[in-house]
Amino acid sequence: FTAQNVANIVNAYAKCGYNLTGVFTHMSASARAIPPSYCDAQAVANILNGFARMDVWDAELFAHLTRATLVTPTSAFSAQGIANTLNAHARMSNRDLELFEYISKVIQESCAMQGLSVSGVAGAGARAVAARST
Repeated sequence: FTAQNVANIVNAYAKCGYNLTGVFTHMSASARAIPPSYCDAQAVANILNGFARMDVWDAELFAHLTRATLVTPTSAFSAQGIANTLNAHARMSNRDLELFEYISKVIQESCAMQGLSVSGVAGAGARAVAARST
């Protein structure tokens, strides 16, 4: 399996709400067999998201995918990939400081490449929330 294959399978089961015996265990083993440098950012985010959606905690898998994230160039992340990665770790209460610091670097570099400031992006988000509240 490739990382994308694992992500597609895990998310199909998660979308249906099926945590069938052995599927997530097998998909975890398959994902952990892929060298971190062969895992792209979006597939990693999608695998994590599928496991988190089903509330399946797998410490070995999350550690492996954290290693994959840490070797991924900062330019390889999409906004959705960043959000899904952080959301999955947060949902599983996995407070890996090294990972969150690296993703912070990814966010800052992404904003800088787009000519945005992190505070400007956060301010825009706050304004959008305030607008919905009124």
